[in-house]
Amino acid sequence: MERGFPRWVEDELWNWSRWCWLGDWPHPNPNVRCASAERNYVAPTEEDEVDEDDEPRPTPVHHDNARRVQAVYERLVLVEQRVVQAEYPRRHEYAGLTASQRITQACDYLGISSIYYRIALGNMKEQVRRAFK
Repeated sequence: MERGFPRWVEDELWNWSRWCWLGDWPHPNPNVRCASAERNYVAPTEEDEVDEDDEPRPTPVHHDNARRVQAVYERLVLVEQRVVQAEYPRRHEYAGLTASQRITQACDYLGISSIYYRIALGNMKEQVRRAFK
């Protein structure tokens, strides 16, 4: 997190990042009915499955706040949008890299300096902070 910004600004950006990945399946919903002779099978729901070994539930998304961040994001110029994408929703593409390596690789890909990257990121955080004040 950049110095000078409250933690909640970072939290709102991560909430927005989770919101970006929500959406409909790219294909029809899976078949939840069995094609067997009895035709009464219904796939178990999450409530039916209470297994200790299951993955924890994902962090819920606050949709209204995510839309406010999206409005800020849409006002940015394209290269600054790409900086924010690299830092939040597309961060998985830089998995295994340290923060400085991630910034260097993203800057090389975008054709910008690391100073501009940090300024663009700080600008987004400041605009998010103002949007929620």
